[in-house]
Amino acid sequence: MKMREREPRAKAIWGRYFRKDRPLEAATGIRDLPDSPKAPLSGWGMFALFFVLLSLCYLWVLITSYAMADEYALLWAEATGASWPLHVAVALGRPTQGILDHLLFSPTRDIGDLCYIRFLSVLFISTLAWVVYRALLQAGWNWREAFLLSLITATLPPFQVYASWAEIAPYPLSAVSAAGAFCMAEWGRREQRPWRKWSLAAASALLVLLAISIFQPGAMFFWVLAAIAIFTPEVTIRCLLRRLLWYGTIVGAGMVLGFGIYEWGLAHYRRGLALYGADYGYIIPSARAHLTRYPSTSHSSSSRRAPA
Repeated sequence: MKMREREPRAKAIWGRYFRKDRPLEAATGIRDLPDSPKAPLSGWGMFALFFVLLSLCYLWVLITSYAMADEYALLWAEATGASWPLHVAVALGRPTQGILDHLLFSPTRDIGDLCYIRFLSVLFISTLAWVVYRALLQAGWNWREAFLLSLITATLPPFQVYASWAEIAPYPLSAVSAAGAFCMAEWGRREQRPWRKWSLAAASALLVLLAISIFQPGAMFFWVLAAIAIFTPEVTIRCLLRRLLWYGTIVGAGMVLGFGIYEWGLAHYRRGLALYGADYGYIIPSARAHLTRYPSTSHSSSSRRAPA
């Protein structure tokens, strides 16, 4: 008898979430479920909490003075005015990463300054964790579950590598750019005015291109947020297919532009990439020996012996 009484109650509770005729709520509209307590911190307060926790998690890389093998070569190249790091990045289809590496490494004077670059990487990772947290909340998750899943995401092995390797510190920024692209795409999907709708779609495609020009796999973080927004209990097949088509068109446009940049860079800087690969065994030992002998890598005190 008790089992029969529970069935209508369960159907009443869960039926509203699994009704086929219920329209899919926008991913940008936060739903307050009746059994979900509110988060104790505001949006920026939660971002600060993520930053503090991840800084403690990655504390060792922030207080230790060290450099990876490639970073010796980059420091030497910046000290001697060599342009091959940017040429290699352009040939790999990552010109924005080359520019960011130049901006980050040019002020460094010794290996100890790389801690500041790794600090920026932790800041980017914290931003990404906060974005995932907000997306989960907007999809109807409990704030505790959203917080823990976001924290787990930010401590996965790839992010541990990004936080400990100054050369690839901009990689998390690629995922942040992809997250911005998704927000633009979602905003454009809900827009009724055609000119504004396609303007937002174009802006989203450009952000996808920016993510690709930093780190190609990082741009695929677009689909992480898309999966959070789409796969909710009330989704319908028709709505799912329409959103996948909209998202796929935007990401596809960005990927086509990114492939064009890669082909252009490879055509113009293929020789530099080949020379770097051939001289790899010479550049890094020479740079390490130079930086060990002259710890200060300021432009005024270094010799001009690096390959251009």
